[in-house]
Amino acid sequence: DLDKAIEYADFNNKTYILKPRWGMGSLSIFEAENKKELEVLYEKAKRSIQKSYLRFESNADMNRAILIQEKIKGDEFGLDIFNDLEGENLSVTVKRKYAMRSGETDIAEVTENSELEAVGKKIAKSLSHIGNLDMDILLSDGKAYIIDMNARFGGGYPFTHNAGVNELEAIIRFCSGKELNDLSVKKYGLFAKEISSGARVTLPVVSSRVTVVGQLPCFVHLPLASLLAVRVCPLPASSVYLISSVVALSFGVM
Repeated sequence: DLDKAIEYADFNNKTYILKPRWGMGSLSIFEAENKKELEVLYEKAKRSIQKSYLRFESNADMNRAILIQEKIKGDEFGLDIFNDLEGENLSVTVKRKYAMRSGETDIAEVTENSELEAVGKKIAKSLSHIGNLDMDILLSDGKAYIIDMNARFGGGYPFTHNAGVNELEAIIRFCSGKELNDLSVKKYGLFAKEISSGARVTLPVVSSRVTVVGQLPCFVHLPLASLLAVRVCPLPASSVYLISSVVALSFGVM
């Protein structure tokens, strides 16, 4: 609520981020440093949403379509929180992000972090979601701040997949009644997506070996999986995830 945000805002010491509640790809995100900017950018964000495909979800309740959050500086992590079809947690994979582009992660390190894994398991238990939950966390001064949650495969899933956590295979095994595959991390380290020729990327000095993930199709944004995860899809859970997995298989991901 804009009025409440203005009432409680501390512009002398803080900056605020405006972003779509139902967002994707870093679209319609703005930064406000004072009250006037907050008021103007709030309206601009709504207009920007109406000009993009984000309007389809946002029009359900445009008065709640904009989130206003305090800007936090810190190290960014992405978590893939994977539950079974009954909402029981099976795995939490933690990745530290090093390079972002248009909301997508280009370089990330799959790492061990028991504290963030515990946060992921707590969220999994609270939400009892189905399948994958893509969650972003900022770690600042020893505190973990959850800044984004998406009930779907996110743009950082290829790093989880290439670390040996094959959630797609697990989904197919759910649907076919087969024994579950091993969802533990097989390979920790730094991973980088393949970037087209001409682009220049400076890799952070965190590892002597970097695994190139390669160019993967954008199956991670399948709307069917998103609908299933928030439990509004009329199709049975197994059918929806089977469709999602078959599409991924058709692109040679698995």
